[in-house]
Amino acid sequence: MNCVQLIGTIGQDLELRRTGSGKAVVNMRVAINEGKDRDATWLDVVAWDRQAELCAQFLSKGKKVAIEGRLSVSGWETREGEKRTKLEVVAFRVEFLSPRDEQQHADDHDKPYGGTYGDTEPTTHAPPHTDDDAGW
Repeated sequence: MNCVQLIGTIGQDLELRRTGSGKAVVNMRVAINEGKDRDATWLDVVAWDRQAELCAQFLSKGKKVAIEGRLSVSGWETREGEKRTKLEVVAFRVEFLSPRDEQQHADDHDKPYGGTYGDTEPTTHAPPHTDDDAGW
């Protein structure tokens, strides 16, 4: 089973990007605090499609989030020939825990707030199963 649940704080403002095929993607750095006397653990999180669009619209540095997803490891080689790997969480559900900004609330009073809902339909579904996604 490959399942991650975490609560943390967004560490930087988010930038929505698009892949060559037009899919929305956003990368987040999330700080997980494990107590007053311990340093935060930083995790890389990626969200796709409508979830990415909602995150980019409503989240910014310092906002609290609850994330459900799966771990993913990617590898690459640097220009110097060194092999590198990166562990990240691929989010399939992001719940916004911080209250909305007052100005945003005034501008968007008729829109739902939260990463688990879009303009008209929930976005809580996991990504479709593929053969290379063990356990999903």
